[in-house]
Amino acid sequence: LQWEGSAPAKEATPQVHLQPKEEGVYFGGTAGEVKAEGRFTLKNVADGDYRLHVFDRSEDCYVKSARLGGEDVLPDGLTIAAGKAAGALEVVISCASGTLEGAVLNDQQQPVTEARVVLIPEGERRNQDHLFESTSPDQYGHFIMKGIAPGDYKIFAWENVEHDAYKDPEFLRRYEDAGKPITVGEGSKLNVQLQLIPADKTQP
Repeated sequence: LQWEGSAPAKEATPQVHLQPKEEGVYFGGTAGEVKAEGRFTLKNVADGDYRLHVFDRSEDCYVKSARLGGEDVLPDGLTIAAGKAAGALEVVISCASGTLEGAVLNDQQQPVTEARVVLIPEGERRNQDHLFESTSPDQYGHFIMKGIAPGDYKIFAWENVEHDAYKDPEFLRRYEDAGKPITVGEGSKLNVQLQLIPADKTQP
């Protein structure tokens, strides 16, 4: 694992995790802590298809690239077959990320404290789980997201939404017009106001 540019100001102890791509499987896989020299080892990895995540990388940083044997595995994940990988796994973390903050308002233009704010990548990047971000507003209706990878997104605020339902293209298609398009650049700081999607307008 390498840091692009400067390492985070606060000490970080990244952990590389392979999560099975099988739908509905949120546990399992394997993880390895990154040592001081940037090396990590993933042991006892079963054959299968995986997505890569890096935890404890500092809230201001994001995974910029991941290559296995020279092949980009960040968008579609990687495969372990016959107990073998295609080569060494090389991960690059960048702290030149974007920050997004704002407020959620109801139809009376009053701040909302009970909501799920979700940042969703646009286009082909929607199949990349690590680019989705979600949070909830505080007692003043204010929210903040850090460590956002540069790119185009839409941001939504649901009063009530099932966990990960917004990763289903069929579900999301019904709400495209309710999302606010934004573009995040390296080091950008954006501020947005979001209109709440009420629970009675959320279709299963």
